Amino acid sequence: MEYLDNIYRRYLSYNRDEETLKACSELLFCEPDRNTLITDSFYMLGNSLNDDEKEFIIEIVKTKIKEFKNKNTKDYSYEIDEYIEGVLILYVLSNKYEEGIKYFLNETYERYMETKMYIILNVLYHNDLFEEYIITYEKYKSKVKYRDELNSLYRECKEKIK
Repeated sequence: MEYLDNIYRRYLSYNRDEETLKACSELLFCEPDRNTLITDSFYMLGNSLNDDEKEFIIEIVKTKIKEFKNKNTKDYSYEIDEYIEGVLILYVLSNKYEEGIKYFLNETYERYMETKMYIILNVLYHNDLFEEYIITYEKYKSKVKYRDELNSLYRECKEKIK
């Protein structure tokens, strides 16, 4: 994981033009080492970018996801969903929560709403976005029976923002 983070930092320390950002985005689609999740790669890159650069990367990744969906079968749905979650992460890191949630809900192959919400709420929680967690949880609670873990985190978030 540290290796990939160092590559991103090195690339971006020299230049932050479109060519460099495209090169960084290509690394998102390389097979990560066995200790690095695809979503970790999105966090590493996203934390090194400003909001305009994140938006540029989001558009590149969305285009790649469309290409994957057009040529791959559902056999690759789990992997594609990891990239879709990566887009959600970049939106969240850009403080564009609603846009990211909408994109994720519309694009994911995941069928179960509760699992979709588990992913979304965990991204919000792990970015210390407790108010957004509460807002999102409450917005969808009529459509979802949340698992105990999410209910517990909801109560924890309520305590943290008091």
